[in-house]
Amino acid sequence: MICVLTGAVHGGKTRAATAVVESARAAGQRVMGVLCPGRMRYGVRTSIDAEDLATGKRVRLASRRSGKRDGLEGLALLEPVVPALRDLPASGRARAGRFSFQSRGLMHGRRALRRAIRSFPDVVVIDEIGPLELSGQGWRAPSDLLVSAYRDCRSRLLVLVVRERLLQRVCREWRLNPFVVHADDPRAADRILARPRFRAPVRRAAQATAVVAGRRSMNSRKGALDA
Repeated sequence: MICVLTGAVHGGKTRAATAVVESARAAGQRVMGVLCPGRMRYGVRTSIDAEDLATGKRVRLASRRSGKRDGLEGLALLEPVVPALRDLPASGRARAGRFSFQSRGLMHGRRALRRAIRSFPDVVVIDEIGPLELSGQGWRAPSDLLVSAYRDCRSRLLVLVVRERLLQRVCREWRLNPFVVHADDPRAADRILARPRFRAPVRRAAQATAVVAGRRSMNSRKGALDA
């Protein structure tokens, strides 16, 4: 099952995704993937980390570049746009808008997602799917594999974090018809984890067990009558 968690830029998407992670773990589910929390100063995002949800390790993904015109009072209105960057070598950086993206952080996120592919956990979170992935770069390759693995799997959940203005493009790119939840919904985590389709296999498994038990009972009775 695939769910898209969407919202405006700086609209609390990562905060809502974190709530999903915490709620799923509290319910005993195994959660993997990557979260990208930002660090704020005076209401301005100054850097972004990539957190591997399997290990808890954080690596700096991007930092805001300083300049002579950087006044903190105006930066809150600027969006950290990520154009079509190229995959980076093991060392070095790429610039996007007022942010400098570090290859080490990108590689850390890719490793987290590849780990999720191998483990096939109950819940995977990808924060986020953006212009970089739409250009075929960034975390696109592991994201493709995870979408394919979770698309028709009703007993496991893939949460894609997508900014609102890219929602339609992402759905077209991956041919998705997802369950969409907005980050500004105070019950976003509960709505995602309580989705009937996500829990349906548990009910079906219980029903299947009851059917098997019923058949065994019928066979036993039939055997007794034949005797």
